[in-house]
Amino acid sequence: GGPQAPSMDTTDSKASVTNSQAAASAESKPLLLGCWNVAGWEATLKYISLHHASLSAFLDKHQLDIICLQEMKVTKLKLSEHNAAAQKLGAHGLDGWESYWSCSPKGFNGCTTFVRKGLTRRADAAPLGQPALDAEGRCVLTDHGSFVLLNVYVHSTGGDTDGSRKAKKMEFLNALRAKMVRLRAAGRTVCLAGDLNIVLRVADGPWKLASVRVPSLRLGEADHPTETLGAFHQAIGRDGARALAAALERRYGLRERLRGHEVFAALGDVFAASADASAEIALLPPSEAAASSTSTTAGAPDSDGAVSKKSSGRSSAPAVPGAQVGSSSARSIPPELLRDSPAVQALRRVVLELGESCSDKDAVAWLRSVIDEDGMVDTFSALRPHAEGRFTCWDQYKNGRYANCGRRIDYILLDKPLFESSALAGPPLVEAEDEAGARRAATSNGRWLPAPWSGSSELQEAPQPTHDSQFVPPHSGIIYTAPLASDHVAVSLLLRGGTIPPQTLELDDTTRACSFRPQRSIASFFGQKPSKSQKV
Repeated sequence: GGPQAPSMDTTDSKASVTNSQAAASAESKPLLLGCWNVAGWEATLKYISLHHASLSAFLDKHQLDIICLQEMKVTKLKLSEHNAAAQKLGAHGLDGWESYWSCSPKGFNGCTTFVRKGLTRRADAAPLGQPALDAEGRCVLTDHGSFVLLNVYVHSTGGDTDGSRKAKKMEFLNALRAKMVRLRAAGRTVCLAGDLNIVLRVADGPWKLASVRVPSLRLGEADHPTETLGAFHQAIGRDGARALAAALERRYGLRERLRGHEVFAALGDVFAASADASAEIALLPPSEAAASSTSTTAGAPDSDGAVSKKSSGRSSAPAVPGAQVGSSSARSIPPELLRDSPAVQALRRVVLELGESCSDKDAVAWLRSVIDEDGMVDTFSALRPHAEGRFTCWDQYKNGRYANCGRRIDYILLDKPLFESSALAGPPLVEAEDEAGARRAATSNGRWLPAPWSGSSELQEAPQPTHDSQFVPPHSGIIYTAPLASDHVAVSLLLRGGTIPPQTLELDDTTRACSFRPQRSIASFFGQKPSKSQKV
């Protein structure tokens, strides 16, 4: 006789359990944030449609929840002129996704953030508060409740003959930092993602383009003698150290700083002019010392840091007294032996440890201040501290990706408290974390082939499994998208499930201005024509 529990329909009970299980699953599932410079969205979409069926299928295969895209090169007019064009570009009609666009009037630059529905509160395509800068289409802001995401495309300064590009770049960077400071002052947490066009560390670019202080190469004069420097001097020997100092002075005078490739070229003089066979053998791998029989060149780097195939114009002056380059006492060293010798590998490690980034020092200082003073974390270097050669951009016209001669200029930065509470490394990077592993990852283990040196710049096609090799388990690191899609690959950050609580989109004026929805037809403004049964 006690009171009976109220009856419950079995179907409703099962539905309630299913819904709660789905909510719990969504709460526990990690969230994947991606960042990718597509170098022209329409061409990238064409690639995606050809090899991966559709944009939604492509995003689902990568298991992305948010993807920040840069260099879209799409005008606002094209997005708003008619429904079909906007839908083709993914501006609307992408099932389960919202997108927010910042465009320039002429179709340069452009940033777009695609977000799964239910993760965004609002968006703003003019967040910097400076109309001239906002009009360039270099920044779009999305608010996700627990953090504010700034998706940016920072200026490149290549070919900046008068300094005007650098001035615009620094103006933009300073306005961006000021915006982030204001957000934090308002109690918000910040995530910055995008193509920053800055090489932060020596390890983020070709070591031969990094600069190094000449005194730091001398064991007795180095400011901070290190084990790495000691290993270099051990590799070249006492005579080699003296010969290198002489070659550096002969080539470059008393310059305080040199690029890695310049030291490499001077070391080539030491190889070529050494009259002491035992000293030469000490510089070469023991098994290969006897094989040195052809000429070596040590060219200056070209614009992407690759060593030029042209002759270095090596000096004919001897590096060791009594030896003449080209004489019978001089040895000729094959380029591959010079490159792979213990001495050159030791030099590379010295430059990586003691050198400075090849990027403009003011831009590097800006990024350092954002990290050191403002408390942001470079998520890749923090979560993958031992990774070598992990670049995000290569010069396609010079086949840079296939030799892995590139730069890491694409970043996801996160305010430190959120990084410490939510960032996950996830599964390991594709391939080993050494340089050889990075080269395998960049080429899908050699399956992506370089363009032929026949005057054609056409990138090589590959079987579909090679295209599908980019789809790997969600992780923090690099997503090796296909060379045919862009000259950049995507970077990624894995966050704990529940980092973004469910959000309700607020379609205020600023959000509407950067999101595009189907235009209503004229007919839709009129009611449906009543049926005959409805007529009076």
